[in-house]
Amino acid sequence: MGLAFLPWERLPAYILGPLVFALCGGLLYGDAHRTPWSIFCEVGGIVFAVWLVVQRYRTGKEPLADPKKSNSSD
Repeated sequence: MGLAFLPWERLPAYILGPLVFALCGGLLYGDAHRTPWSIFCEVGGIVFAVWLVVQRYRTGKEPLADPKKSNSSD
């Protein structure tokens, strides 16, 4: 219940990516009532999680970070 109040957009990609990967992978593996739409969403979540981590390590910047809310003076 309290997970809804976490600032998900502020989590680093190397934490958010594996969390999303584990959630979607677990749903894909353990869901007894699969539909084509649920499979599409779960595979899409896995692809998104991998993209988050790869983008973070390629560019060195957080892919979901809002540059307007940055506290650093670039």
